[in-house]
Amino acid sequence: MQKLGNFKLPQFFNYPPYFTLQPVRDTRDKQVQLWKDLILDYCRTQKLFVID
Repeated sequence: MQKLGNFKLPQFFNYPPYFTLQPVRDTRDKQVQLWKDLILDYCRTQKLFVID
């Protein structure tokens, strides 16, 4: 598992399709939700309240 400072990245972060917008609507919706969750979790652990 990779780390970003003291933040551990999820296992799916190393899965290449995670970085490619998926053409199937349901898959894309899940992908976008995973990105949102990852960003919010990172901000929570780092106590970030504003993202530039």
